[in-house]
Amino acid sequence: MKILENLKSITVKSNLKISSAIKKITQHECGVLLVINKKKIYGYLQEGDIKKALLKKNFKLNSSIEKIINKKPFTIKSNLSLEQKIQKLKNSARLRAPLINEHDHIVGLLYFPNFEKLFEGQILTFNKSLNKKRILLVGGGGYIGSLLVRLLLKSNYYVIVYDLFKFGLKSLNDVRKNKNLKIIKGDASEIKKLLSISFGIDAIIDLSGIVGDPASEINPTKTIVENYFNSKNLAEVAKMFKIERYVYISSCSVYGFAKGQKKINEKSKTNPLSLYAECKLNSEKAIFELADKNFNPTILRLATVFGYSPRQRFDLVINIFTYLAAKGHKIKVFGGDQYRPNVHVYDVANAIKLCLESPIKKVRNQIFNVGDNKLNLKIIDLAKIVSKLNKKSKVVIDSSLVDKRDYHVDFSKIKKVLKFETKYNISQGSKELYQKIKNNKFKNLKKINFSNFNVEIKNLYD
Repeated sequence: MKILENLKSITVKSNLKISSAIKKITQHECGVLLVINKKKIYGYLQEGDIKKALLKKNFKLNSSIEKIINKKPFTIKSNLSLEQKIQKLKNSARLRAPLINEHDHIVGLLYFPNFEKLFEGQILTFNKSLNKKRILLVGGGGYIGSLLVRLLLKSNYYVIVYDLFKFGLKSLNDVRKNKNLKIIKGDASEIKKLLSISFGIDAIIDLSGIVGDPASEINPTKTIVENYFNSKNLAEVAKMFKIERYVYISSCSVYGFAKGQKKINEKSKTNPLSLYAECKLNSEKAIFELADKNFNPTILRLATVFGYSPRQRFDLVINIFTYLAAKGHKIKVFGGDQYRPNVHVYDVANAIKLCLESPIKKVRNQIFNVGDNKLNLKIIDLAKIVSKLNKKSKVVIDSSLVDKRDYHVDFSKIKKVLKFETKYNISQGSKELYQKIKNNKFKNLKKINFSNFNVEIKNLYD
């Protein structure tokens, strides 16, 4: 329980736009704004009042708060003891109340502080610039997210990472104390918590769910919940709060088997061959069905990702080959003639950032394949490029087991519309990761956390 006596930080004018009130109210943990006239309360606006307004179809962000403020709020006399004040608040089943003196002048605010479970004593509110964008990364502790966090912080964004941290928190260790970062541990299925966190956010990026075909097949029910229902519900939250920017991370695996087609673009027929791809495609459809003038989702279909990240993965084709080369082992290729589109994890993070910063008319309700036409290569060719890192590593072809996924994707749209350019090719990205391995960046390369599949197996029996 706290008492706020200096009310300057939460005092506003009655003509303040509701969109600005949303920003302002998230700057203080008390969750309320006051309109004061001659030291008396003219209007009282709680976070809940704005949320109720958001549920109305005729709600407009540019309307003034005059329309939704409470002009007769519950108050508590300031001359009562602290125990009596708290009891009054509890008896009324409230989280906060203005304190008034014998002249009905407001002299303070009694409130319960934000109770979200954050790391290292953080509070959820950011106390400075209203102009700085606030980005919510759901799944921000993973392979792509941990790199994206750093990119956004360098670009002067406020960042909230919401993650279950099934791979641990180590990936964010060196940025955890950054004043522009908040870290919240939670599951993407916790709608109540997401409704609290998403209020006042400028953009949501959905990186949540189980990633990869093998990991998604372990527990199909769990995969459907995490990769479809959770993503659909998160989009519902964004729509309710009229969060204009929403980026959903999908996969080029939705194209499935398309042998002979060398230019699969965003309008090409989809053919998902796995539960993972099926869930991604169904999520895309569900999210687009929610689109309106205030909710403008963007879908990014990623090529197969590779390269170094603070939360490393060694269960991706190029990363596996690089690991084998660094250890001087044979690089075994199953089949080899299948085409795979590839993209470095840094370039993925940069593509997401580009979606946040491009004019909304260019990204609203759009699907973009994320990758580079030059990085559409056969698996055998990927292996040969990586094998050059170590002369001891020889490429061996095994035709007994062949992955049926075979697609050659066109990435012209994102290059043309958003001016997206990749920084890393296969050689550069694998060489960087190879050097990290050789320099003992990873103490135990067989650690479970380096594989999404192994982590899901572990969680299955824990």
